[in-house]
Amino acid sequence: MDLIREQLLYKQNSLTICLGTLNTQEHYECIRLLLASRTKGVSICVHSIKNPYILELVEKLNFQQIDCSVVSQSPPAFDHPVQ
Repeated sequence: MDLIREQLLYKQNSLTICLGTLNTQEHYECIRLLLASRTKGVSICVHSIKNPYILELVEKLNFQQIDCSVVSQSPPAFDHPVQ
């Protein structure tokens, strides 16, 4: 989550966020950060999200949705939690 926060607040590069690698609390924190910072150049992957409220938020807020589980697409920037 710290890497996502840094990318959203301090950098202007394109970013792909896989919500499947975040826990439930981090889903909400990530959406709050997106709303507070920027949505341009940000892609959201929701391939393993089961929370209908998060899915509805991503849909209503018009984030670009991708499926990073599909091999033909480029891998997400943050697909593994930092250890």
